[in-house]
Amino acid sequence: MKINERLLRSRRLQLGLTSREVAKRANVTMTLVKRLETTGEIGTLQVQTVTALLDALGLELSEVVLPPQIEGANDQLVAAIGCLIQERGRGVMSADIASSVGCTLDKVEPALQVLDAHLRPSGLRIHRSSSGISIVPLVRLDAGSGSLQEVLRYLSNINNGDIVLVHRLLTEEISERSIAMTTNGNVSLHKITGSGLVETNDGQLATSPLLNEALYE
Repeated sequence: MKINERLLRSRRLQLGLTSREVAKRANVTMTLVKRLETTGEIGTLQVQTVTALLDALGLELSEVVLPPQIEGANDQLVAAIGCLIQERGRGVMSADIASSVGCTLDKVEPALQVLDAHLRPSGLRIHRSSSGISIVPLVRLDAGSGSLQEVLRYLSNINNGDIVLVHRLLTEEISERSIAMTTNGNVSLHKITGSGLVETNDGQLATSPLLNEALYE
């Protein structure tokens, strides 16, 4: 496994810390800090050691782990497949993906693996079922539902389309089903509910009391 060495160094400099100070905070050697900032290679380091170092920098492992380099997957293909799955909204079969993006079937799985690695830091993952391949919420074991860490992660991934949806909910009644059927609907629903901006009740969507209080107080 390899981590983003540039991110480690830039974060340390952003915090105004020296390698020695980071090493002291994490209870590791300064040599290790410098090695990770240079190569990013975790090698045989224990998880506790890596976690302690990241905690000293205020980072999470999911933020710094680099996607695996898988033969047969390139950035353009990964992006094209990701866009296709989001546009369809529902499951897409591998053969359909290959045909739609203009690649051979053997290129699809490696690209999906890379796409999955890119999605996970945002709380999403690739899901395979009998109905095809889709993008679904990632069940996080390190943060309980509604925890501050979870809410902040969702808020950091809110985009303009999500904000437009929340604005619509302030003026009209919208069902969860009607949004789920639209392009990127399931992904958007997951983000705005996970962030605490919107709640669901018997299939109907509504802005949360917390948001209403902030808007109308």
